[in-house]
Amino acid sequence: MNYANIKNWEEYQHYRDRCPPWIKLHVKILNDKDFTALSCANRGLLIQLWILASENEGKAPINIEEIKFRLRDNSIKEKDVNLLIDKGFLLDCKQTQADASKRYSETETETETETETDIRFEKFWQAYPKKKSKGQAEKAWLKIKSNEQLLEKILSTIERATTSVEWTRDGGQFIPYPATWLNAKGWEDEYGKQGDGAVDDNLFLQALAEQDKKRGIS
Repeated sequence: MNYANIKNWEEYQHYRDRCPPWIKLHVKILNDKDFTALSCANRGLLIQLWILASENEGKAPINIEEIKFRLRDNSIKEKDVNLLIDKGFLLDCKQTQADASKRYSETETETETETETDIRFEKFWQAYPKKKSKGQAEKAWLKIKSNEQLLEKILSTIERATTSVEWTRDGGQFIPYPATWLNAKGWEDEYGKQGDGAVDDNLFLQALAEQDKKRGIS
């Protein structure tokens, strides 16, 4: 057996066709008794094998010479790999392809959704001129259930708004907080260019209220 399946591989699944491949780790692994019972060296070896497995649909090499070469570490011993097999972290590759494919597909969908949402939010955050209360903005972002088409509309609206009379007034102090703007669906509003007098009263008043609140005015 030259390769072994990773135990609970679906928890560490990576995107299909991503370059370079990657895995995700969870903080709960620190509470895994089997994992914490390993030496620090063996924990490190296991994590590196997970990374190698990301290149091969969840199958890690167990040939000691191949492992040494891939990890650039000649100190790794065959007993270290055998320990991971004995402890159940590396499994025999007898699992059916159908089961593996089913888990892979289900995990990929979940992971892509979570990660693509994070990526879209970061693009919004970088574009939005007032970077305040990021945590609240993230919550508001999740509520709008964004997709690529909506992201493009949001970014194009922000680009227009940054030169508008509403957002340039008094040095930009009346730009709404990101969460406020998202909750109000600010991307659906129209913004006037400087000098044309068009102002969105609703967002303007919300921004004004935020400024008053910061100054302690009720």
